[in-house]
Amino acid sequence: PGPWREGRVAGRRSLELTGSLGGNQAAFLLVPEAGFGVAALAARTSLPGPAPVAEAARDAARLALGEALPAPPGTGRSARVHAAAIGLVLLQAVLLAAWVRAWRREARPRAIAHTPSVLSRLVADLTVAAALPLVTVLVWLDTPLPRLLGEAPPLGWAVLLFPLLAVPTAVLRAAATSERWRRAHPDV
Repeated sequence: PGPWREGRVAGRRSLELTGSLGGNQAAFLLVPEAGFGVAALAARTSLPGPAPVAEAARDAARLALGEALPAPPGTGRSARVHAAAIGLVLLQAVLLAAWVRAWRREARPRAIAHTPSVLSRLVADLTVAAALPLVTVLVWLDTPLPRLLGEAPPLGWAVLLFPLLAVPTAVLRAAATSERWRRAHPDV
């Protein structure tokens, strides 16, 4: 453990001692004016250093002193963004399942007809599969993907999973549509 540090919790003087050993973490927080202390312990956490446990001790002290905690991440606007991203991934998973069934019904075609409608749809689908996650991460959120995965895991995973579902969906849609076109135009 390091030295006791002086700080403030809910406007009151506090003393804090933190430490970690072998992945185990501990934080002790005393609020002398209020006459109480808080101990927070964690066994084998994968988070580096004692910061997460120390923050838990500070939050417990804030609650004991009648202070409201700040809104957790993922509330308000960001919660709607996360929900929309997860909804988009789920929709893409449903579309993939539907096109897998269509591809199987068409006897699992392996070739794609080189018609303008089939190719333009394939190119459009692949462009969306690549562009949507990149625009979301690089332009709209202006956040590197590793940081996004750490700070907002649902949104980070949605950004990763969307193209992994959208690309096979596009290819299967093109194959099934091509087979239907080929059957409708046997003389070509």
